Amino acid sequence: MLDQAKKVRDRALFDLASDSKLRGCDLVKVKIGDLVAGGRVRNHAMVIKQKTKRPVQFELLEPGRSTILSWLERRGGGLDDFAFRAGLIAPITLASDNMRGWSTSGLPALGFDAKITAHTHYGGRRQH
Repeated sequence: MLDQAKKVRDRALFDLASDSKLRGCDLVKVKIGDLVAGGRVRNHAMVIKQKTKRPVQFELLEPGRSTILSWLERRGGGLDDFAFRAGLIAPITLASDNMRGWSTSGLPALGFDAKITAHTHYGGRRQH
């Protein structure tokens, strides 16, 4: 079973990925200051996507804001620090194609109901 700190971190990372629809390479570059203002998690956040170099704004929904706040309180750090330090991120794949499999494997370990199915906005098919 995951230890409590790792469970909070993984849940916060999952919630951020779900709300933002960011790629993993963009998620790990999110800074605490991108998510927090005045001691509270923002309702909306904006980051520059690595692939397109363009800003993208997204809404942070409840309970995602709560889990992100819980993680950041445990994690500590300043506004210029990364929210999810690379050495602490669990070896999970955040690609939308793989999220459907989490509903029966990884999601219950993070405290989610196994009946949840991953929701993505990916409309195209990848060329392999």
